[in-house]
Amino acid sequence: MAFATVDVAKQFSDESFVAKIRGGVISKLTNRLPQVMIGDTEYFDLSGRTKGEVVGEAAAKSPTPTAHPLRHIKTVKLQYTERFSDEFLVFNDQKKLNIINELAAKWMGSDFQRDLDTIVIHGINPLSGQLSTVVSDYITKTGSSILVPSTGTTADAINTDLKTAIADIADEFGANGIAFSNTAAAKLAGLKTAAGAPVYPSLGSFGLNVESFEGLKAAASKEVGEYNGVQAIVGDWDALRWGIAAEFPVDLIQYGDPDGQGDLRRYNQVALRYEVIFGFGIANPDALAVIMTPPTTD
Repeated sequence: MAFATVDVAKQFSDESFVAKIRGGVISKLTNRLPQVMIGDTEYFDLSGRTKGEVVGEAAAKSPTPTAHPLRHIKTVKLQYTERFSDEFLVFNDQKKLNIINELAAKWMGSDFQRDLDTIVIHGINPLSGQLSTVVSDYITKTGSSILVPSTGTTADAINTDLKTAIADIADEFGANGIAFSNTAAAKLAGLKTAAGAPVYPSLGSFGLNVESFEGLKAAASKEVGEYNGVQAIVGDWDALRWGIAAEFPVDLIQYGDPDGQGDLRRYNQVALRYEVIFGFGIANPDALAVIMTPPTTD
């Protein structure tokens, strides 16, 4: 039965909730769309530079050669199912609700945020660690962003690659944010000038809890660098569009085998399930530059 409703969309509109998010660079560097339709939604890419024309009085106007290709926002369903002893059922309703609220806060405030990074950046199913067959587009996919081949994993190499990445997007897009892997943030935090001062003081001593970098909004997570050797992603994060499409209640499941782990009644267990449908799309493949290990070719 559905036991409690978790208003995901409302939570993401609450600045105090966003500030408490643990992990998750996507939700920190982008603005969530107010509404996403379930399925495949098409929209025109209106990004990129459009140049106006100076014309004289009664003069003929020239065409403005700007392409507006169709892009897509496709939705994905993500589910969490966790088992508990059926002693959960003897608790009073208030205690049950407290447990569900605490679990939902963890799912939304940490787990979902980190899984969002894994899916949107790498196209990976977080639970299996394998490339998802239902995710058709993601940041590190060839053609979805500008690939900046990593020249190494030292702080100096990451610093050099970062300058290359920024230069690659500077002609068309301005950078308004940067996502680091935890490792890259820590290494850059350790860079020192000849006088012994930190090169990037905004990263602190260890690159923890990153919020800004050289005037850009910044964030770091383990998930950024968990696959594909990604060190950092820099660019115009407004080109990444995502949002919650549907709100689901937290379900209390008392019977059956909801997750392939055996009959609940046989093991004196109950299960709590949370599902969320969200969608995302990349408006322009030239808006974000990714420093990563180049993909191998067969």
